[in-house]
Amino acid sequence: MSLMMDPNNNVAGKTPVHHSVILANYNGAEFLEQAIRSVLEQDASLELILVDDGSTDGSPAIMQDFAMRYPDRVRVKVHAVNKGQGAGFNTGCAAARGELVSFLDSDGVWMPGKLQHVEEAFARMPNAALHHHNLDVLRGEERTTDHVVDLLALGDMAARWRRTRSAPEHLPRFAPTSGLTLPKHVLDRLMPCPDVRICADMWLTFGALGFGPV
Repeated sequence: MSLMMDPNNNVAGKTPVHHSVILANYNGAEFLEQAIRSVLEQDASLELILVDDGSTDGSPAIMQDFAMRYPDRVRVKVHAVNKGQGAGFNTGCAAARGELVSFLDSDGVWMPGKLQHVEEAFARMPNAALHHHNLDVLRGEERTTDHVVDLLALGDMAARWRRTRSAPEHLPRFAPTSGLTLPKHVLDRLMPCPDVRICADMWLTFGALGFGPV
């Protein structure tokens, strides 16, 4: 059976995808299933794009299993060889169809209601180019009170950075991958990012400053 697509990339007769979630993975099988479930349990209209970056630990099989069980919500993209986090982000962003795009690491877990909170934040500030939130550190199955970032950037960071002449002590601090969401129209102008091995989330956070407030 074929499905007709409308000009906005939505399947005719189906609810439009509002939120795209990109999980780029390399050999993260140990925590991968928990990460995926935390996305699928969100109370939001979403698609989950799983990108495997040449894993050798069974990650692709886990991803394909979820894609078979949730064909309307999960898609899998596989790199034949390992290319790095930047390439994983590029593959995921190229496939994303949602109005908002959130990122998750394979060893991250989202709390219930996370995507609803993000969508409400963008509704309050529709011109925002980036939304981010702090992350708590998990040790085993136990949630600690330790935060990943001590002070998060907020507001018109580009203007602030210009005022301080980009002095290192004034560099804005951002949450890492699992706390980031950008509007698709910003990503369309920002991506693709360089094929860096690690820390591609820096491209997302600092690049977004040219398109609106945080």
